[in-house]
Amino acid sequence: MRMLYCFISLLLLVSGTFGGSEKIEKLSSTALNMEAQYTVFLPDNYDVQVSAGHRYPVLYLLHCAGCDDQLWTSSSYGPMVDHFIDSVDYLMVAPNDGSTTVGRSYSWWLDSPIKSDYQYSTFLVSELKPHIDSLYKTFPDRKNTGLMGHSMGGFGAFHNIIEHPDVYAVAFSVKGGFDLRYPHNPDWASDFGLNQVLGTEPSHQSNWQAVNVVAHACSLKGEDVSIGFYAGKDDAWFYEENAQLHSDLQSCGIAHVYWETPENHFSVPLDQTRKILKFFDSTFVRNNARVKKKPIASSFFTLNGNSSGQSSISLYTLRGKRLPPRKTASASRIEFAKGEHSNHLRVRIVMR
Repeated sequence: MRMLYCFISLLLLVSGTFGGSEKIEKLSSTALNMEAQYTVFLPDNYDVQVSAGHRYPVLYLLHCAGCDDQLWTSSSYGPMVDHFIDSVDYLMVAPNDGSTTVGRSYSWWLDSPIKSDYQYSTFLVSELKPHIDSLYKTFPDRKNTGLMGHSMGGFGAFHNIIEHPDVYAVAFSVKGGFDLRYPHNPDWASDFGLNQVLGTEPSHQSNWQAVNVVAHACSLKGEDVSIGFYAGKDDAWFYEENAQLHSDLQSCGIAHVYWETPENHFSVPLDQTRKILKFFDSTFVRNNARVKKKPIASSFFTLNGNSSGQSSISLYTLRGKRLPPRKTASASRIEFAKGEHSNHLRVRIVMR
């Protein structure tokens, strides 16, 4: 008989259940001249809370180039939405720029000066936000409206808070591209669609300069905003301009949150996600009592099995440190079932 040994490592959170709901909707957009898709993430007790008069801040999630609104349930960001929506006291809305679904150029989440149907800032401010505020019990004021994005989306978060500090008061960028003219890649403009939305340099240089976050970030001085960002030191694309923006904001006297990690451009570890979520949860200003939420999980577990049917559960911290044996447990039966989403695996553990 062939001996079978298995080691299954699942990035499933120990505290809290995987509740909440995900709604994929469409909105007819004049600014984009298309049916714009977006996803809303609601906590599992949303209906109960709103029936009691509770309202929620809203965090808008702007995806990176080559991605869509489902980025936030992918392997990089899955823990953020699927596992943490019940740990924070706000709603999340992820628009889709259409670049991967209907063949549009990358949006960069800005109003294109050369394409009348690429008005993405206008879409966010004048169409999507009023639409969400009309459908859900939200706090529509700027103090309870935030932006967060990765890479191109990180640029979009900062660009839009610079352009519309009257609408957004909170923004966070994950490894964002802030200086679009930064010459890391000679083919950057064509490879990532900037020529399509801004026109070619140098003939349209004024268009590029007008949306350069590094050049305009100091315009936030005197605005009542909270901004944060982090950079990966191994990010070959955007690390240097993130460090430059940090230095510029310090020189301008603009308060901000900034940290660096040894990461590359693509990965976003769970502990970084937790810090970002706490940033928004502590910054939003609510006019009602906070809903008591489940703690943001800080550990994961591995399931270990062998051919004799013996199984055990080992607990680890987010940084991979195994907890003492007294905090490990044995299971008499471990049952697996497909979750609601394709990248979910539900586990039922029957303890001895």
